[in-house]
Amino acid sequence: SAPRSIYSSTPVAPEKSDARFASLVEENATLRQNLQLEKTSHEEFMSRKELERENVARYVRTLEDKVASLEMQVTRTQVEQEHNRLQHSQNEARMEKTAEVIQALREQLVLSEKRATDYQT
Repeated sequence: SAPRSIYSSTPVAPEKSDARFASLVEENATLRQNLQLEKTSHEEFMSRKELERENVARYVRTLEDKVASLEMQVTRTQVEQEHNRLQHSQNEARMEKTAEVIQALREQLVLSEKRATDYQT
């Protein structure tokens, strides 16, 4: 007996059945090929996304390193400023002391000159 269509109970001529089968085989092959292309395209897309993620992570690490370096520079500068402030303070104290010593020496000189003048008279 002739093969029956899966859609109806009426018999289908063998040549029509073969043509329909060939058409389905061809459609199946096309769909498989399209599926493989989609799969490959998706894998490439995911690969690019992973590379982008790695690049972003690397960029973030670079920025974190720069921030850490700048923070160290700021700390070093603050320490240097504090050191300079202390040195300036010490230098001012020395200058004041030196001024006091100079003033005392001037007073001694004036007294010595006065004594010398008094001694001569």
